[in-house]
Amino acid sequence: MDRCPPEICSEIYAFACVDGGRTGRSLSLVSKFMHETSKPYKLQSISVIGHTQIYAFADLVERTPEHLRRVKSFFISAHSRNTAMDPRALAPEYGRRTEVYTAFKRILQAIAPSVKIIHAFFVFFRPFDLLPISLPSLSELVLHGSIETTNAIVDKNVQFPSLKHLCLTSAASPNYLLEKVLPTTPSLAHLRVSTADRSEALADEWRAISAAQVSAFPGHLKKMLIHKPAQPKPEFQDLRFVYDRLMPALNLLVNFDSRVSLLSPLQLDMFCMVELQEAEAMYSASAAGIPWW
Repeated sequence: MDRCPPEICSEIYAFACVDGGRTGRSLSLVSKFMHETSKPYKLQSISVIGHTQIYAFADLVERTPEHLRRVKSFFISAHSRNTAMDPRALAPEYGRRTEVYTAFKRILQAIAPSVKIIHAFFVFFRPFDLLPISLPSLSELVLHGSIETTNAIVDKNVQFPSLKHLCLTSAASPNYLLEKVLPTTPSLAHLRVSTADRSEALADEWRAISAAQVSAFPGHLKKMLIHKPAQPKPEFQDLRFVYDRLMPALNLLVNFDSRVSLLSPLQLDMFCMVELQEAEAMYSASAAGIPWW
């Protein structure tokens, strides 16, 4: 490799560094030559899991010279793999949520010029609509977890002008999409959302959208993928009532808006979220260039 032209090495590093950061770290240990030539790609794809890694990476990326903060793909989970689905273990993490969101914002500020793909996994309600700051180059965003709509910080100055692909795996309200998401994403082409299977209010919102039989979604949106709710068991009458109100509305939406397609229900846990392992797998595919849309 030491005899390989730097330009060729750069191409190799760019294709290799698409995992959670392990390849970039390993390359820097091979030789002095690879340590130096791989520096611009060491942080190209990064995954941070749990509050300890989040705090550490926030410090690291802020110390890194700006020309080496070339983070293109970024995955973050506020919860470690062994606590993400355990309510008892989540209790102390709930007490740290403010500090975690602060560290997350520091990371975004440091990588804002370069980052193109972000996948984020937050069990606790996030206090911002999509992300806390504007990201001019962001083209893909996947969010796992719900927003706290009553306390959400609404900042019209936070914009994502290059965002083309957005996926929300937790239930998304049509009003939230129309009033808070779409005005900040003027280039959005592909939207993938999940419908609530427990909220009558959200079911009524989808019914209102469909009843108009005129698309409320902007023309620049090329495709909208909606995960259907899971069909409740017969003994759960309340859930069945919501399901029976929601499904006709979604089918009507598909009939008059050709951009809309229905997908099978997501497999959700007790927090109405996908599992962390599934979120990581989705990120790995995106970082490797495999689209979900």
